[in-house]
Amino acid sequence: MGTRSIIARQLLMKKTPFPRMFVSAIVVIGLVGAVFPFGSVQGDTNLSGIINSNVTWTQAGSPYTLTGNLLVQKDVTLTINPGTTVNLGSYYIMVNGTLEAIGTADNPIVFNGGSIAFTSSSKAWNEQTQSGCIIENAILTTMISSENALKMNSNTINSALTVTSDTIVTNNIIKGNINGGIISGNTITGEANSANISYNNIKGTVSCSGIASNNYINGRIFANGNCVVTNNTIIGDTTSSADSIGIGVGSAYIGANGYPKIENNTIANNNVGISIGILIRSWFSINIPEIRNNLVTQNNIGIQYSISRQENWETNQTIIESNTITKNAIGVKIMGTAQEILIANNNIQQNTNYNIYLETTDAVNVPNNWWGTTDQSTITNSFYDFNKDFNLGKVNFVPFLTAPNPNAPAISTPTPTPSPANSPSPTPPPTNLPSPQPSPTLTPTPSQEPQQTPIEVILGAAITVTILGAGLALLVYLMKR
Repeated sequence: MGTRSIIARQLLMKKTPFPRMFVSAIVVIGLVGAVFPFGSVQGDTNLSGIINSNVTWTQAGSPYTLTGNLLVQKDVTLTINPGTTVNLGSYYIMVNGTLEAIGTADNPIVFNGGSIAFTSSSKAWNEQTQSGCIIENAILTTMISSENALKMNSNTINSALTVTSDTIVTNNIIKGNINGGIISGNTITGEANSANISYNNIKGTVSCSGIASNNYINGRIFANGNCVVTNNTIIGDTTSSADSIGIGVGSAYIGANGYPKIENNTIANNNVGISIGILIRSWFSINIPEIRNNLVTQNNIGIQYSISRQENWETNQTIIESNTITKNAIGVKIMGTAQEILIANNNIQQNTNYNIYLETTDAVNVPNNWWGTTDQSTITNSFYDFNKDFNLGKVNFVPFLTAPNPNAPAISTPTPTPSPANSPSPTPPPTNLPSPQPSPTLTPTPSQEPQQTPIEVILGAAITVTILGAGLALLVYLMKR
């Protein structure tokens, strides 16, 4: 054996604890780095600028935090997976393309702050193809506005919605005002203004110009134009507002026109159950309502009718027919001009103070109603008219019904709690959509690094712990040598 070989062998046999310990540590660290690259884990993604190609935001990349406004370009899809959190802060997301944010009931998407604006260039939701812009199973404190059809389904929305009339808004909990949309099957705390409002539980004010049907409303409805208000339960709160109204129909300087129909509703616990206020001017059209088959009960005033004539302009009669008006303090209160009203075939009975109360000098004809009795002196005594104040007109009630009208609603106590919302299939939005608009230019979006999935992160951590344990054991062994 050569001299060099002998020297090398002797060096290897020497005990050199520090170099071996140092080398062992380097080996362990190298193994850990190879298995679990620390620099590749990304749990917080900052974004701003323009998204020019399809991209998916994942729960592993959450939270996604806007550091500036963000644009989803036309013909580009931003997909947001369940469990993802998006922090908008004071910024907005403008959607010229498609936003598909679909969470699950157990793993919702969370949007915090800011706003999302769907422009007329965004891809409209199509219920038949189940494609287009959609937010589903999300929790939002983010304001939403839309210039194109959108679907908002099964969300908790803690902010305002302003959307197109063909936007589908279904099965949400909405804690804010909503303007527009096909509103169905929601629980709403706030104002709702739309042409189509059905099967909702609403605490607030409803303004409708189309159909308001099968809602439970703790508040009021304003019927505009040709609005049909049907099969609703409207329960007010007389302790919260002295001027609370169950259903309001009015026409004055705004020049509203149409024939609102108020049918088959239950209206209770308001200061005024149904309020009709009309100003007749020759250069304004007016609303002439038809009020039929409603149960109006437990209000301070059941139906209040006020008409003011400033021009000699012919109008159709307001029709109040086949209603049950009962257990109010005052059944029907008539003010102003009483010539354009027909009150017939109603059951007007058991109102605490008066069945009819006049604040007009006109005589009022109310034929063919049931007054709870056939005794004419008792019927007369249930009116506040000329017989009690010589400055007033007189109520003419003959002929009268000798039994309740069976076509009017039965007397009952309204349920104090809403029945479960039963949402029908919403109507698909129209296909004739607006032409796209030019897209604004924002600052470029930064590149994003690959992100690990939750399973990869857990597996990597487990392997890292194992390797660290083995490395420490090896290090102890070498040090003992």
